[in-house]
Amino acid sequence: MYGLRKLDDDEPTLDGSPLGRALDFLRVQFDADPNGIALTKTKEFRRALVADAIIKIQWPDWTEREIYRGFMPVKIADEYHFEPFLILHHILLDRKLIRHYRGRLRLSKVGAADVVARILSDLLEVGFPDRLDTADAT
Repeated sequence: MYGLRKLDDDEPTLDGSPLGRALDFLRVQFDADPNGIALTKTKEFRRALVADAIIKIQWPDWTEREIYRGFMPVKIADEYHFEPFLILHHILLDRKLIRHYRGRLRLSKVGAADVVARILSDLLEVGFPDRLDTADAT
């Protein structure tokens, strides 16, 4: 089981947290295209977006080097290769902050108002693992 901890909204560690960077990355993607983020037919993020996310988010233990040249190297990373991004996608869907609509990922009415603050506060209520360990997830 993952150890969860509760953080205040003004916690200084959230400024540099990978979760904050991931949410900022998604916010930029939503701002860039008002129709939403394009998805594959299986409702996953497209490979180009995942590749950009891996580089820009820099999640500990899920760096570009470890994904592309790690234990089981891949040439092209899909969403399931970058597990923190996959988990975040499912958490946002479960909290009904985003929705799938005609091959695109859109903000729901709940998630549309002040996206980053709302998502962070919702995730802090539920809790997010301190460290993602794939050995325990299987």
